[in-house]
Amino acid sequence: MKEHIVLGTDKRDVEAQRDRWLSENPAIKVLQVRQPRREPHNLLTRLGGKNVPRFSITVEYEEANVIR
Repeated sequence: MKEHIVLGTDKRDVEAQRDRWLSENPAIKVLQVRQPRREPHNLLTRLGGKNVPRFSITVEYEEANVIR
């Protein structure tokens, strides 16, 4: 099992980024997609303005077996 963390500036953005990443990786088998989670505040989010990722979604997946 592997994990991929998707980051976004708000809930709508992080869900759009998740959908884009899933569409770019059709060969994976998704095991679980967690709910959007607010990232803890740090100096970067205080100084970064609107474009700093504040939400994340964790996607657990397995790579498909490719026979060559």
